[in-house]
Amino acid sequence: MKCMDCKCLFSLCKGGNIMEKILTEVFGIWYLIGAAFVFFMQAGFAMVEAGFTRAKNAGNIIMKNLMDFCLGTVAFLIIGYSLLMGHDFAGLIGWGESPLTDFAGTNWSSFTFNLVFCASRYHCFWGHGRKNKIYLLLYL
Repeated sequence: MKCMDCKCLFSLCKGGNIMEKILTEVFGIWYLIGAAFVFFMQAGFAMVEAGFTRAKNAGNIIMKNLMDFCLGTVAFLIIGYSLLMGHDFAGLIGWGESPLTDFAGTNWSSFTFNLVFCASRYHCFWGHGRKNKIYLLLYL
């Protein structure tokens, strides 16, 4: 469906493909809804872990889960996104595309979706058995 004279209801088409622009926005919203579900999954992991530990350690477990997400966000922002979405280097990994240097060119809905997956997978690595027995500074 091409818009020829831009007298349509979609004022942002300007001669482009309207359906392509609508689908781009729909996919962006779908990524953000998926990211919200994964973020709440992280909170569910925290509640399961707190339920498996003694009551005196529940606050410590919740703090470690919060630190998982905070440190995972910083690591993904600095290194992870470049490895995931960067230009192919030697057929192995990507490098060079960073939201810190190309703010306007970054697909932020995709960034958020991949960020919450990165942060929640870090949680699965440690598990509930180890967090109960490790001091916070050693854990970080």
